[in-house]
Amino acid sequence: MLLVVLMLCAWPTRADAPRAGVDYLLLGQATSEPTPQRACAPGVLARHQDVLSIAAPAQGWSGEPQAVDVFGVLSGEVRISHGQRQVCGSMHDARTRDSRFRAGVGMVVVPKAGDREPIVVSWARPLKARWVPTLQLGAPSPVQQNDTARLLVRAACIAVAIALALSALMGFATTRDRLFLLYVVVCLVFVLWQAVLGGLSGYPEPWLPVHDRASWWLVGLTAFSEALLLPILWRLNGGDRRWPRSRAWQHAVLWGLVAVGCSVPWLGMPALGTLAAALETLYLLGCVLCLGVGVWALWRGDAQALAGLGALLPWWILVVAEAVGARWLIAYRIEALQVATTWFLMMAAFALNLRLGRLRQQRDEMRQLADTDMLTGLPNRRAGLRLL
Repeated sequence: MLLVVLMLCAWPTRADAPRAGVDYLLLGQATSEPTPQRACAPGVLARHQDVLSIAAPAQGWSGEPQAVDVFGVLSGEVRISHGQRQVCGSMHDARTRDSRFRAGVGMVVVPKAGDREPIVVSWARPLKARWVPTLQLGAPSPVQQNDTARLLVRAACIAVAIALALSALMGFATTRDRLFLLYVVVCLVFVLWQAVLGGLSGYPEPWLPVHDRASWWLVGLTAFSEALLLPILWRLNGGDRRWPRSRAWQHAVLWGLVAVGCSVPWLGMPALGTLAAALETLYLLGCVLCLGVGVWALWRGDAQALAGLGALLPWWILVVAEAVGARWLIAYRIEALQVATTWFLMMAAFALNLRLGRLRQQRDEMRQLADTDMLTGLPNRRAGLRLL
């Protein structure tokens, strides 16, 4: 009690003004650095085939800050300019972008009231004609909030994939089943694919040597991802159980796509575009086949096919949305692909956990058989010795 009284007496009384290091902690210092500005090199501008001029309203700009954010440019740099200000940034190197925008390349301009000079945005033509960029214009606060929400979705999908990989790694350490190790490889491949797709390969600094080869990285990782995606969907939907001889075709698809992915670095842009279209066609055919097999297996009473049909659901939503030209898919294509990938990995983990449950059930049944007399059904000598 005396010690408590002494501590209370020794407690310093708070001064009128808060003291640095005691009542608060201030980090950093005042800066004289200007707003981030990085002009495009002439060689970069020469590759920009698409140029958009965002015209001012009829009465001119209001004089309030205007934020412009560009999403979905998967390769090359984006140029945003207004007057003498110009920003040029790449999705695969966060150091080249305004730090207020992380999911896209953005800039905040403050045109004078009544000014009619347009905001000019340019970018390289996308590898796929339908994969057009999305531009958002508005007040800085809502535009930045939307940018942050996109970043959180992209980072969360990658975090879930990493968590599933760690869980499967622990499952492999417990069961020594190589399927768990294969699932870890699947998760890692999809993590790399999502990182390049969403630009997190360059955040906060580039940790993959993407640079100006983003199209090659994306097509190569797409080939590797499909090499794993299609056989897994086939197995989840019961194709492997219904037609055991199809394993030879699964191996052919797997290693064929791996070989295609390994050859991507030596392809030119025309061949790269053709390969990207071929991979998309193969993906559509695989989804159709897996859906047909899953429905047929479910009709024949194979309840395990539900996991495969569940894994197919988001992919078919994207296929239908692409066919009807849904605006939400154009605006949030990257996030939609990552969410579909995350759902697929979760359904594959669900099927893997079902397999783990069956393995444990078989182990318990084998132990019970080993401890039971075949004639009487009573515990045998082995069980009695263990009890003693």
